[in-house]
Amino acid sequence: MADHVPIDYTGIITVEPGKRYGKHFVRDLPVTVGDVLGQLAAGISEEEILNHFPDLTGKDIKACLSFAAARERRSVTAPPDMPAVNDYSHIITIEPGKRFGRPCIRGMRITVYDVLEWLAGGMAYEEILDEFPELTIEDILASIAFVADPKRRFQLVPQGAVAWTKEAFDVVSEP
Repeated sequence: MADHVPIDYTGIITVEPGKRYGKHFVRDLPVTVGDVLGQLAAGISEEEILNHFPDLTGKDIKACLSFAAARERRSVTAPPDMPAVNDYSHIITIEPGKRFGRPCIRGMRITVYDVLEWLAGGMAYEEILDEFPELTIEDILASIAFVADPKRRFQLVPQGAVAWTKEAFDVVSEP
C-alpha cells in the first residue's frame, strides 16, 4: 500500500465551545464533522454529500476523515487486564467548602461534572489527560462509575438543620 499523507485539517475543522455543545464544524459552515461522517457511514457518496451541502468541498470531506483518524490515533482504551472502577470511594471526595460541596476528584478542585462535561463535549480520554496531567484514567472511570451507580444516594438535609460535617455528606448505602 502506498503511503498517504493525511490532509492537514487544522485550518478546516473548527470548534466554538458554545456552538452546538462544542461540536467540531467544517469551516464556518453549519455542518459538523459528525454530519459528514454519519452520511459517509450511511453509504452516501461523496458526490451526494457535496450536492446536499453545496458549500462543502471534497477537501472538507477529506479533512473530516483526517480529523477522525487523528482523534482515533490519540484515543485511549483501557487495557483488557485493567479492572473496571466500581469502587470510587477512594477517588471521589466531597468537602463542604470545596466547589460548593460538589463531588470532586481526589480532593482537587476538578469535579465529577467537569470530567463528564469534557467527555460529553467530545474530548477523548487522552485529551483530558493531556489537558489535566494531574488526572489519571482511573479518575475518569471513577467519575463515570460515580454517576452510573444506581445505589448511590446522598442523605439530603435541610440547610441549617445540622452542622456541616463529614457525616452530612456520607453516601447512604441501600439496606
